[in-house]
Amino acid sequence: MYQFFAPRSSSKSPIRLPQEYREKARWHPKLGDTFPFCTFNTSVGTKSLAELSGSNWIYFFSLPRAFTPVCTAELVSFARYQADFHANGVRLIAFSQSTVQCQRDWFAMVDAQFGIKIDIPFIEDPNLALAKCFGMVHPKESSEHMIRKSFVLDPKQRIRSMVEYPAGIMRNAAEALGHVTNLQQYDRTAGRIATTQEQAIAPLLLLDRAEPVVPRRVSSKPVFKDDITLQGVD
Repeated sequence: MYQFFAPRSSSKSPIRLPQEYREKARWHPKLGDTFPFCTFNTSVGTKSLAELSGSNWIYFFSLPRAFTPVCTAELVSFARYQADFHANGVRLIAFSQSTVQCQRDWFAMVDAQFGIKIDIPFIEDPNLALAKCFGMVHPKESSEHMIRKSFVLDPKQRIRSMVEYPAGIMRNAAEALGHVTNLQQYDRTAGRIATTQEQAIAPLLLLDRAEPVVPRRVSSKPVFKDDITLQGVD
């Protein structure tokens, strides 16, 4: 069974989609949209995005569950690049369905195992209500956890970029930083095509640390809590 839409392709054929793809949503995030205002329960208290970021750019990214291997690898990687993000006027804000207390326990484990203190603000969304609004739940991937979705927001909190990954695939922090700085450079050149030496070289400066950081066990203590690990999300 297909649903027909008025738009037609270049061959004049009507666009057909399976009825199961039809959905109702309060908001489909689009480039240029202003991110919805609200306050969140976070690892640093009840805050809005503006309170967490000031007048900086925001790299807003989902990490589905605390204590899972890929999420822990990403957390360590982004924490190691946090100073570089800050130096470029970008604030990291993470989003997870794990509760604030679970996130704090996770941070303590990362500190104990890897010697890295986490001060990236984390927003909790245990019932996935916000994740569904932000387009982070894709039922054909999973209806029980969010995908890895990233938003880049400018200082006016307009969506400048969106990137989506399956839950089991790790993002690269260096690549994410280069992506944001390219957007910043695009604004500085009023949208002109990159031809300057600065635009050509800036992303390359990150390549010496572009390999993803994968946590390793450094003691006999278990790194991941079996009772919390999300099945199916590596």
